[in-house]
Amino acid sequence: MTEFVLPELEPLGFKLLKSELTFKRDIGDFQHTIHFQKTKWNSGNEVCQFKPHFGIYSNALKKYYSKWN
Repeated sequence: MTEFVLPELEPLGFKLLKSELTFKRDIGDFQHTIHFQKTKWNSGNEVCQFKPHFGIYSNALKKYYSKWN
């Protein structure tokens, strides 16, 4: 992650949360996250498979979200 993904995302304002394998940035009222879920096939520091999850969240739209859920 630090060798290949971080150099691409850092110029866009993302910071790496190493304990969670999550990249995060805040732009205005919005929070963008990219989380990499490891699988059981990984061993130690060697990652051979992962699933990316993308998220966008805004506190300003919290009332709107709860109205439709």
